[in-house]
Amino acid sequence: MKRITSLKAIRLKCLDCSNGSSNEVKLCPVADCPLHEFRLGKNPYTRRKVNIANLKAFKKAPVEKQGVRTQRIDFKESSSSVQEA
Repeated sequence: MKRITSLKAIRLKCLDCSNGSSNEVKLCPVADCPLHEFRLGKNPYTRRKVNIANLKAFKKAPVEKQGVRTQRIDFKESSSSVQEA
Protein backbone atom coordinates (compact mmCIF):
# COMPACT_ATOMS: atom_id res chain seq x y z
CA MET A 1 0.00 0.00 0.00
CA LYS A 2 1.36 3.39 -1.00
CA ARG A 3 1.63 6.00 1.76
CA ILE A 4 0.59 9.59 1.10
CA THR A 5 1.42 12.75 2.97
CA SER A 6 -1.13 14.46 5.17
CA LEU A 7 -1.36 17.41 2.75
CA LYS A 8 -2.17 15.06 -0.12
CA ALA A 9 -4.78 13.34 2.04
CA ILE A 10 -6.39 16.70 2.80
CA ARG A 11 -6.34 17.57 -0.88
CA LEU A 12 -8.04 14.25 -1.72
CA LYS A 13 -10.68 14.87 0.97
CA CYS A 14 -11.38 18.33 -0.48
CA LEU A 15 -11.67 16.86 -3.97
CA ASP A 16 -14.08 14.25 -2.60
CA CYS A 17 -16.16 16.95 -0.89
CA SER A 18 -16.40 18.96 -4.13
CA ASN A 19 -17.28 15.97 -6.38
CA GLY A 20 -13.79 15.81 -7.90
CA SER A 21 -13.73 19.38 -9.21
CA SER A 22 -10.40 21.07 -8.52
CA ASN A 23 -11.92 24.43 -9.46
CA GLU A 24 -14.57 23.98 -6.77
CA VAL A 25 -11.82 23.19 -4.25
CA LYS A 26 -10.12 26.48 -5.14
CA LEU A 27 -13.39 28.41 -4.83
CA CYS A 28 -14.55 26.58 -1.68
CA PRO A 29 -16.99 28.79 0.26
CA VAL A 30 -16.78 26.81 3.52
CA ALA A 31 -14.32 29.04 5.38
CA ASP A 32 -15.06 27.53 8.80
CA CYS A 33 -13.83 24.08 7.66
CA PRO A 34 -10.65 23.12 9.57
CA LEU A 35 -9.08 21.95 6.30
CA HIS A 36 -9.88 25.15 4.37
CA GLU A 37 -6.36 26.63 4.60
CA PHE A 38 -4.80 23.35 3.44
CA ARG A 39 -7.25 22.61 0.60
CA LEU A 40 -4.80 23.48 -2.19
CA GLY A 41 -2.26 20.90 -0.99
CA LYS A 42 0.09 23.42 0.61
CA ASN A 43 0.76 24.27 4.23
CA PRO A 44 0.27 28.02 4.72
CA TYR A 45 2.30 27.99 7.93
CA THR A 46 5.63 26.82 6.51
CA ARG A 47 8.22 29.36 5.51
CA ARG A 48 9.49 29.55 1.97
CA LYS A 49 12.96 28.26 1.38
CA VAL A 50 15.37 31.08 0.63
CA ASN A 51 17.85 30.67 -2.19
CA ILE A 52 21.16 31.20 -0.36
CA ALA A 53 22.99 32.39 -3.49
CA ASN A 54 20.41 35.14 -4.10
CA LEU A 55 20.48 36.16 -0.44
CA LYS A 56 24.29 36.50 -0.45
CA ALA A 57 24.17 38.52 -3.67
CA PHE A 58 21.53 40.81 -2.17
CA LYS A 59 23.63 41.44 0.94
CA LYS A 60 26.72 42.25 -1.14
CA ALA A 61 24.88 44.64 -3.46
CA PRO A 62 25.52 48.38 -3.03
CA VAL A 63 23.00 50.22 -0.91
CA GLU A 64 21.68 52.28 -3.84
CA LYS A 65 20.58 49.12 -5.67
CA GLN A 66 18.58 47.94 -2.68
CA GLY A 67 16.32 50.99 -2.79
CA VAL A 68 17.64 52.60 0.40
CA ARG A 69 18.39 56.29 0.60
CA THR A 70 22.01 57.13 1.21
CA GLN A 71 21.57 60.70 2.44
CA ARG A 72 23.45 61.26 5.68
CA ILE A 73 21.78 63.18 8.47
CA ASP A 74 23.99 65.07 10.87
CA PHE A 75 22.13 65.31 14.17
CA LYS A 76 24.61 67.70 15.78
CA GLU A 77 23.82 70.46 13.29
CA SER A 78 20.07 70.05 13.56
CA SER A 79 20.11 70.11 17.37
CA SER A 80 22.22 73.30 17.45
CA SER A 81 19.90 75.07 15.05
CA VAL A 82 16.97 74.20 17.29
CA GLN A 83 18.72 75.69 20.31
CA GLU A 84 19.39 78.97 18.47
CA ALA A 85 15.75 79.43 17.54
